[in-house]
Amino acid sequence: TETFEDLWCLVSNDEAFRNTRPFICNRIMEKTDAMVDFLLKGSQLLPEGDGEAARELVFQLFCKENCNSFGLWSATDRGKDSQLRGIAIYPCASYFNHSCEPNLVHHSRLPGAALEVRALSPIEKGTPLVISYVELVDDTKERRGELMTNFCFDCKCPRCAGDQKQSEEIWKKISRFCCPRQQCIGTLGLSLIHISEPTRLLRS
Repeated sequence: TETFEDLWCLVSNDEAFRNTRPFICNRIMEKTDAMVDFLLKGSQLLPEGDGEAARELVFQLFCKENCNSFGLWSATDRGKDSQLRGIAIYPCASYFNHSCEPNLVHHSRLPGAALEVRALSPIEKGTPLVISYVELVDDTKERRGELMTNFCFDCKCPRCAGDQKQSEEIWKKISRFCCPRQQCIGTLGLSLIHISEPTRLLRS
């Protein structure tokens, strides 16, 4: 069973958000202030005078949420008719690194909200397990830009760092798993793995 300690051990990138991404930091601070005001005034869960300590704690938690959360979608696959209903944090799944050439795909579906992780093909022992943090249909500039903005790293995977021909070959392999339905970019895989229920579920 995952605990709050597992959540607290996740990366937050708080210094990067504070120092180089004011637009993200301001968004997080707005949520932080609203939550702390509720805790101090609305619910009276914290004693008076603990505002700054509570603000830093909540800020850290929202930074971790920004870097580690997974979307919960209303439909079987993300597509034209599906909607994002909330987010969840699965500490075990957060340890999967990123690649724009992933060997795993994941789905978080309501109402159970359990995270499903599937292998795209048989994986040899010792091979790193990687997922994509961004939409695989986006071009290299868009993917790298989103990764730098939200996750604070420059992607060096073969699809990003290779030449155009290599990138096209990788996409050709990945696109075999894309749903053929119009406006649906859901990805189908093999070898179902069940990750534990979310430690925290934030519904919109």
